[in-house]
Amino acid sequence: MKPSLRSSLLIGILATLGILFWQSLEVRSSNREHIQEHQRYGEALLHSFEGVVLRECRRGLYVPKQLRSVFDQTRKRFALRWVALRGPDNQVILSSGHQPNPPTQSLFRSPFEPLVPRHKGLGPPFGAGPFAGGARRFAGEKKLPPGPLYLEIALPQEELTAKLEQDRRRALLTSIALISALILLLFLFHARLRSLSLQTELQAKEEKMKGLEYLGRLGAGLVHETKNPLAAIRGLAERSLSKNPKDPELKQSARMIMEEADRTVARLDEFLLLSRPAEVQRSKFSLDSLFGEIQTLLEPDLENKRIQLELGCSGTQIEGDREQLRRLFINLLLNAIQNLPPQGRIRVSCKSSSRGLSISVSDNGPGIPPEDLPLLFEPYFSRREGGTGLGLSIAQRIAKDHGFFLEAKNLEPQGAQFTLRIPRS
Repeated sequence: MKPSLRSSLLIGILATLGILFWQSLEVRSSNREHIQEHQRYGEALLHSFEGVVLRECRRGLYVPKQLRSVFDQTRKRFALRWVALRGPDNQVILSSGHQPNPPTQSLFRSPFEPLVPRHKGLGPPFGAGPFAGGARRFAGEKKLPPGPLYLEIALPQEELTAKLEQDRRRALLTSIALISALILLLFLFHARLRSLSLQTELQAKEEKMKGLEYLGRLGAGLVHETKNPLAAIRGLAERSLSKNPKDPELKQSARMIMEEADRTVARLDEFLLLSRPAEVQRSKFSLDSLFGEIQTLLEPDLENKRIQLELGCSGTQIEGDREQLRRLFINLLLNAIQNLPPQGRIRVSCKSSSRGLSISVSDNGPGIPPEDLPLLFEPYFSRREGGTGLGLSIAQRIAKDHGFFLEAKNLEPQGAQFTLRIPRS
């Protein structure tokens, strides 16, 4: 993962955690305000209700029917779930509605102390009869039990629950919006960094290509200037050989000069092929005839090491530059021959699929050292004594010019395989 992407992800994660923490604090604060407002309203309502009950419970007496009517009216008027008067041991003396079970934060309770006159009745005519004790007595009156009394009311929980849920939903939507905006900004920021990085890489590659093109032109001129003297030297050696064919020392020297000149010219031609892109002349041709020609050409090398060559692409046709692909497969087969021990085996096979055609050249040799695989197609890379390191580079160049893909890998338990992948057009 690149540093810029890693930094962007780290910033995004930290910012997301910060947003979630901030929103959780907002939800807690808003919930606390709603609960406190709910409690203040319940306490104020309970205090007002206490005054009404005091009025109905003078002198420690109450009329159950009348007090129940007050409870019912209060519950309906303020949409309460539960109204009750409790006595000692928490027993319910009188109630209205449904008792919350279990008790919730919407249940409010306060001690209740009825007003009891400090003086007894004034005596006759007020000491007996309905006005005994200085007040009128009502039918069905009951005396409140001694001991601590409590008033209870239960507010509806739904309204508070709805407000708390609304706070959570609002915080969730806000978090999603902020995180989405943050992701978009990070994406745009990373895209901008990536664009600048690609632009820099393209500029560097363009400068490199210009340098390579200049070196290619310079090298091509140098090759041209070198091949002409080599041709003259070879001609002189051939002329000397024709004039003195019976001189063994001169004959050996002339042949060595001619062979070295031919070898040098061949390497110069390889350099030209690698440094200058060749124009691809596409045509359809059969792999049978192509590999037949290559087998005939390489027959001396195969017989010298007693290597068996198996051709398995019968009836297969491809489209491409026949001469360039011929050189590609010659280079692959020569590479296998050079790296195989005597009595080795080389197999050429073809496999067609929905993605295209794969042509593989595999052998049962020692394989490719793992550390060499990334460098295998680099120009002038070779561990073989006397190798130029251009054969596989030229094969890769030809494959790329055609839009094909050339890959190399090791086989199990031994051997190497080069595969040319031709995408389906």
